[in-house]
Amino acid sequence: PDQLTGQLAATLGPIHAHFTGAARVTYRADHTGTVDGEGQDLASRTHLRASAAFALTAASFDTSELTLIVTYALRGPLAQLGRGPIIRAFAAELAESAARTLETRLRGAAPQAAPRLRLLPLLLRALRRWLRDRWRRSPRR
Repeated sequence: PDQLTGQLAATLGPIHAHFTGAARVTYRADHTGTVDGEGQDLASRTHLRASAAFALTAASFDTSELTLIVTYALRGPLAQLGRGPIIRAFAAELAESAARTLETRLRGAAPQAAPRLRLLPLLLRALRRWLRDRWRRSPRR
């Protein structure tokens, strides 16, 4: 397994978190693997633990598809600020940002600085996802 250290900056409303932590990456011969890590933001006393399973498959002759499934646990003030849909939307935004950065690097380009996550647009996306999920679960007539 490879050991990694890193940083993640995140903002949700009035809370600005700067996580530092470590992760362990395990690769398997079938082009799958896991990433298990944890970090903390000392200023807000927020702790993040995450686990990711990934699989790389051939989508066509010259392209590959990366499947990434992430689970996480967030404890502390950042978790208390927004429960349920807000934190899920926040996590989805972080995952999408990481995916865009990874895709850019795999293409050989330098990634742009990650955009700051703003609270109001995040809340609107959380509401949109919640409404979409309710619509999909409701019985059709």
